[in-house]
Amino acid sequence: MIYGLYLSAQGAHAQTVRLNVLANNIANTSTGWFKRDLAIFQSHPTFDVENGTAEELPRNLNESTGGLSLAEIATNFSDGPVTQAGGTFDVALNGPGFLRVSDGQDTFLTRNGCFSLNDQNQLVAQDTGFAVLGL
Repeated sequence: MIYGLYLSAQGAHAQTVRLNVLANNIANTSTGWFKRDLAIFQSHPTFDVENGTAEELPRNLNESTGGLSLAEIATNFSDGPVTQAGGTFDVALNGPGFLRVSDGQDTFLTRNGCFSLNDQNQLVAQDTGFAVLGL
């Protein structure tokens, strides 16, 4: 098959992944404490350059890449704006870190700082009711 078709297919796939990540970010922008994802791609050297068989190609084609692939989908954990939620037990995280909460069996990490007291006067996450394990 023609090498250019493989490169075109890789580019189309990369754009599909990128659009899916962007669509997920847009769909969740109004979700509290949402952190956006970033699609990170890597380029590859051409087969001829990789195997040492490259010759002088016309119109600088020897500077072309051998395609690209998804390196990772990374979450951007940079700080967002701090907003007043109005709760008595609310906290805000500034900088790196998470809060640990538990449903009694599993432990979860969150940056949601809206807390309240349950019937047993335990500090719990307001949205899930999970007990706070550490601040």
